[in-house]
Amino acid sequence: MKLNWVAGGWNTPDTFKGVPHSVNFDSLESLMKTMSKCTYNGEWVTDSKGNRIDIDLRGICLK
Repeated sequence: MKLNWVAGGWNTPDTFKGVPHSVNFDSLESLMKTMSKCTYNGEWVTDSKGNRIDIDLRGICLK
């Protein structure tokens, strides 16, 4: 599965602003563990075929 986001934060270089990014995770548990230490910024999760997975990342972040 992949965590996806569009770069656009204050510290993002102009060449990367608006560009979609993603990172692979081996399991849902590892993704949730990582995101529990982060601030939610509009990220979304997709499966290996690119289908969006319904998961409450906002509820997981900063727990």
